[in-house]
Amino acid sequence: LADAGLGGLRSTGHGGFTFELSDFTMFNRNLSDYAVTLARYLPAGAAEIASTLQASHAAYKLVVVGGWCQDNTGHPWRRKQVRMVREGSIIGWNNEALGYIADVVPELPPGMDQFGGRPVLRYGVPFPIPVAKEALL
Repeated sequence: LADAGLGGLRSTGHGGFTFELSDFTMFNRNLSDYAVTLARYLPAGAAEIASTLQASHAAYKLVVVGGWCQDNTGHPWRRKQVRMVREGSIIGWNNEALGYIADVVPELPPGMDQFGGRPVLRYGVPFPIPVAKEALL
């Protein structure tokens, strides 16, 4: 990032970014049982939905994610769609591993195995950042 930078003008050398190590820790606050996720999130099952999305202070938006992939010969196929929790959502979190990596290999006509049994994956593991109790008031 220090070489490429951030922002819309980074391709012309105007994306400013400086990397610096520090001893800062954000985990010294009075933390709640919630987190904001910096990545899209695909719950692993009903129990995980109950603990994360049905928590009293949960706030989230669902998005449908699809896209394209290529088979082993380079032919494009439309991936299966999955409904995911959008990045920036507030979810219940007790410092446990969450999420699921789904196989979204396209629906192929009978008798075709263009992917040779390989999966086409959609990463649904969130990047949770703890939320302080004061933020939930």
